[in-house]
Amino acid sequence: MAHSIIFSTMFGFTSNYALQIGFSKSELTWIVFAFMVPHAIATLFMGRVLVPLLGEWNALKTAFFLAAVFTLPIPFVQNKGLLLTVQIFCGFSLGLIFPLLLGLAIDKIAPEKRATAMGAYQAIYAAGIFAGPFFAGIFNSLMGIKAGFYFVGVLGLLATLLIIIWGKDHAELTIEKSIEKSKARA
Repeated sequence: MAHSIIFSTMFGFTSNYALQIGFSKSELTWIVFAFMVPHAIATLFMGRVLVPLLGEWNALKTAFFLAAVFTLPIPFVQNKGLLLTVQIFCGFSLGLIFPLLLGLAIDKIAPEKRATAMGAYQAIYAAGIFAGPFFAGIFNSLMGIKAGFYFVGVLGLLATLLIIIWGKDHAELTIEKSIEKSKARA
């Protein structure tokens, strides 16, 4: 879902939307900078600050929720400065997601099987790279460019909900393992 969001927005339809609200083609570079600089900074912030503070699942939930929150208002933005500001926050929130997903993809995998796990992870995110822009494009064709942003914003909310569900199961499993270890020591 994260790749669907980024490839439907920043690497997809954000430039078209920016042109519609008055950006010139030469000004599109500012959108890339506004998105990519915070995106790169966020990768450093996630592992050093957010994960130790919140834990992996809560950090991932927060990052997806922020990605949704800052993607959904894009269709309401009608001036250049505000779009650049929204892009800063979109870039940062999506930059939080990717390193954590990458780490979680191989976290519980035996070292000798990590290459295979990474291949599976890449195949799954490739599906998101294709499906997100494909469906966003269909929505854009049928209902206008704003519909694609609503679609991927809802994907971010859906990802947040799934993380809440899966994270709860993960937390319960971790607690059960801790209890078993305590009993084994006693």
